Amino acid sequence: AMGLAAAALVEAVRKQSRVKEDASLGIVFTTLFALGVVLISRYAGQADLDPGCVLYGNIENFILKPDGIWPMAVILGLIVIGIVVFYRPLLISAFDPALAVSVGIAAGAVHYMLMAALSLTIVASFEAVGAILAVALLIMPGATARLWTQRLSSMLWLSTLLAILATVIGYWLSHRNILDTSAGAAIGAAGFAIFLLSWLGAPRSGLVSRAITRRRLRRTIALENLIKTVSELAAPAAPAAASIDAIAGELRWSHGRLEKVAARGQKRGWIEVREGQVRLTPTGIARADRLAKAHLAWEAYLQRELNLPSDHVHDAAEWIEHYLNDEEVQKIAQPPAT
Repeated sequence: AMGLAAAALVEAVRKQSRVKEDASLGIVFTTLFALGVVLISRYAGQADLDPGCVLYGNIENFILKPDGIWPMAVILGLIVIGIVVFYRPLLISAFDPALAVSVGIAAGAVHYMLMAALSLTIVASFEAVGAILAVALLIMPGATARLWTQRLSSMLWLSTLLAILATVIGYWLSHRNILDTSAGAAIGAAGFAIFLLSWLGAPRSGLVSRAITRRRLRRTIALENLIKTVSELAAPAAPAAASIDAIAGELRWSHGRLEKVAARGQKRGWIEVREGQVRLTPTGIARADRLAKAHLAWEAYLQRELNLPSDHVHDAAEWIEHYLNDEEVQKIAQPPAT
């Protein structure tokens, strides 16, 4: 009953306030959790209740009392069947409720079913894993899986495997007394460690990967600015070349920075440096022409679609030209048919 009440309360907070769904979930669950701690502190002496079991669980001795396994097994089976049968309605309702309603899916009912399943899972797992670990395992496996994949189906399987991995590692650390703590706390710590490693090292969304990507992007932008400047400074009907001093002055770069960027350009085959001049290769000329087309296309797009004056579009085009590919340039360069 309390699980269903919690689901209704989450939805009420979301609808009656400006907070998002995940925030309302956190507000309701943490508030009820805090209320439970207060009630335990005040009335635990008058009831057959172990605060440690409620908060931290009793995984170590749970195998000796397997009666609690059956409710969790039944709920697990129902949830798996529900996901398999209602996967498409769940997918559409979760990402676009308006689209779900337009195609005949009762998005509100799907949402309430999801919240009810979530609440029942937490209530059923309290005795075994405790409130703290139950909440942790709701968040960390999914958040970790999100760092490794963008597909929901893959995310479901991966989050399940990550939860199992955290459980095995945490229980082993506790059983071997490597961590002098309960199994529940060790599992939570293992889950956090897996999340931390994924946050740092995931190939696409990891902190290290994103830092490397940003560094490469900054270097590419600097090199593209160099070849574009050479193209602009070159005399008409002459080889695309400009002096190092003129380029450094135009870009406001030091000679040391210019030499580093030019060295990267030579490795890519975009430029050649001879006798104090930077000369564009055919590949570099083609790249500079593409940048110029992207720049002009974006300026024209801003003037056409937003009615911006010509002196307000240059700075924006200076940045966006590095991110547009040929297909996008062609698309924005053509006015929409009327």
